[in-house]
Amino acid sequence: LAFTAVAERAGPFWSGRALGVQNTAQFLTAAAVPPLAGLAVAGAGYPATFALAAVFPLAALALVPVRDERELS
Repeated sequence: LAFTAVAERAGPFWSGRALGVQNTAQFLTAAAVPPLAGLAVAGAGYPATFALAAVFPLAALALVPVRDERELS
């Protein structure tokens, strides 16, 4: 669904660029998180690392534009 949503919101002329940006950000994040989580476990332990990991989905809730959604034209 994420790919479809990105392409629909970007429109026919920008969908390729939007998908490229979305995929690049996703893959960079996926590559950066495991080493950073390992450092957090080594430095602060598992409970603190899992607590920190629980904060990110909560922070993402503020970024989801549910209130401002409107029909695509």
